[in-house]
Amino acid sequence: MLERNIRINKLQNVIAIRKALSSRSGLAGLQGEHAGGRLAKTGKLVECISIDELLEETQVKAIDVLKMDIEGSEAEALSNQSFLSNLREAIIECHGKENESKVISILHQNGFTIREIHGLMVRFILNAMRHPLSLLHLETQAGWSGIRHLVARLRGRKGSRIAQDSQGTTIRLLHATRNGTFS
Repeated sequence: MLERNIRINKLQNVIAIRKALSSRSGLAGLQGEHAGGRLAKTGKLVECISIDELLEETQVKAIDVLKMDIEGSEAEALSNQSFLSNLREAIIECHGKENESKVISILHQNGFTIREIHGLMVRFILNAMRHPLSLLHLETQAGWSGIRHLVARLRGRKGSRIAQDSQGTTIRLLHATRNGTFS
């Protein structure tokens, strides 16, 4: 799907890499396909790469904003990664309470301030993360009203909505910044 969107939209600054993110390179099992796939001990074997190795391989020096949604492997992918020292901001979709606790611990250890994104905007953000090109198309037609509303919500208002994935695992959206300022 990503490669198709890159081709259709004639994107020159996007590289599709057919590897799963993990804390280290190697092979892992993949259960499920496409957007719902999860790393596991069994399943179709896929090649894995760490974020540090990916940045080195692609010659990217630093990440300003990281958007991560890797179906419960977020803590694994963030473990023991040096890129975190140069990361400014992250939006991470955490699947499961244990995974979320590990992610929060890793981010705190690396100097981040974290808050959960609450409310009705959770669904908007999750859809934006899953379908960014569709969001851009709709937002340009709507005069960027959704994005403006999202930014206003991120600046302080809260709600209460718990999201779940297809297996019933709780999903929480975390916003982490290095300087403690949420713009």
